Amino acid sequence: MLGRLASESMGLALVAFALFSAIALSSFAPADPIFTLAPSIANLGGAVGATLAGLLVRGFGSGASAVVALVVLVGIRLAAGLHAARGADSFRVR
Repeated sequence: MLGRLASESMGLALVAFALFSAIALSSFAPADPIFTLAPSIANLGGAVGATLAGLLVRGFGSGASAVVALVVLVGIRLAAGLHAARGADSFRVR
């Protein structure tokens, strides 16, 4: 039972993290500093949001929102108790 509780909790944490990431990405400003506490940060997530959005945009470009969407999907699957099949049977070509 602890395994299921842990995976559902991890799923909820991933969804919350993805929601924060989406808010940070939606208010991304290229002028915001990364890894710095500046007096004026335009990002709605504050300094953490500015850093996260900056790293996502610089690392994945326009695909950053797709990465966030993927994290949401994984989080929902975990929170709903849907697990991947064990082994590679689900990906085998027949």
